[in-house]
Amino acid sequence: MPHYKLENVKDFAGFSAENALAGATSVKIITKDLITSDDPNFYKRIDFIFPTFFNTTKYKVPADGVNRFVIILHKDSTADVYFDDFAVSVEIKAKRNIAAGQAVNSSDIADIRRVKFDGINIDKTDKIICCLKIGWKFALFFDFGRRHTELDIEDVQRRLGDVYRYLSFQYIYVTLEPSSEVLYKKILKDGWFPFLEIASEYKTLSEAYKNDFDIEGKTEAIVKSFDGARIKLITEKWWKVPVFGQKRKIIEAGIEAYLRGSETDYINCIKNLSSELEGILRSAIYRDTKKGDNVKVRDMLKYVKTQGVKIFGSGFALSLPEPFVDYLKNAIFLDFSVEKGEVELSRHSVNHGVVDSEKYTKYRALQLILVLDQIYYFMNQ
Repeated sequence: MPHYKLENVKDFAGFSAENALAGATSVKIITKDLITSDDPNFYKRIDFIFPTFFNTTKYKVPADGVNRFVIILHKDSTADVYFDDFAVSVEIKAKRNIAAGQAVNSSDIADIRRVKFDGINIDKTDKIICCLKIGWKFALFFDFGRRHTELDIEDVQRRLGDVYRYLSFQYIYVTLEPSSEVLYKKILKDGWFPFLEIASEYKTLSEAYKNDFDIEGKTEAIVKSFDGARIKLITEKWWKVPVFGQKRKIIEAGIEAYLRGSETDYINCIKNLSSELEGILRSAIYRDTKKGDNVKVRDMLKYVKTQGVKIFGSGFALSLPEPFVDYLKNAIFLDFSVEKGEVELSRHSVNHGVVDSEKYTKYRALQLILVLDQIYYFMNQ
């Protein structure tokens, strides 16, 4: 890998967070940060980093020739500079079994947990600057805070995993930002969510809603892709989890109805799965807390959120624990009012038999299968 060592490197403290005149008695300094090339500060910092470490007296590296780099600053005032050809390992949580040597696609990824640099030694007394190219964007991370603390190498790996995940699936995360609230509510109203199983297809779906063009066509293409083989790949992992396994026969009755594909079958599928998903959550709560009676919707939502943090350890996770809980609240467990004419298809309206038959569609049936699959990831494995 391209690599060289620099001597007599200055002891960088960080980047100034504010303007300050000479002699100022107090200046705020950013000693640790992680930003993407969407942030204007990325370019300000790169414009300092690159000439400092790549355009030195001894080494001249053209900016156009560098796509990524790692700079390790040592306590003896030396620095190791690595760029481009170093190996990067990305630790993921897979949706399905993956054999050694098998190609991994974005559709196989349930989460990205860590990013590691193979063959690069990092010590707890070091400081670090690194820049990664992910797709057509960059992520910049630095940690200069070594005066009183040691470098938390695992934290570095996790934070890089966070930004690698974000830029790899940015089309999902942007729909959850405040600026996309109207778009997201439109998608949500039709029962869709960036479920893990359609993470790779959500880009096409969200763009259709954003452009208000061919929504039906793009939606239909996604639904058609869920044939028997794909659904089997999804469901076969469920049965290994006891709270799913004990309900296998009941759930499979709903799945089989969906695959038969008639209007009546979609009604049967929805009737079946809308109640069983609640049963799974109740069973999981009882398993973990021994609370079996008087379990409310708020208890189930709290449980899912707690499990998400426990299992994925980040609100940034691709499983989107907090947004998913909001989805459950506003789509699956949505209340209804017959008197006000506010009756959308939900667990409650289906259970009380107040939903018009035309709302029992194949789209809603598939969405319940995807909800069950999402819930699977929040169960203890």
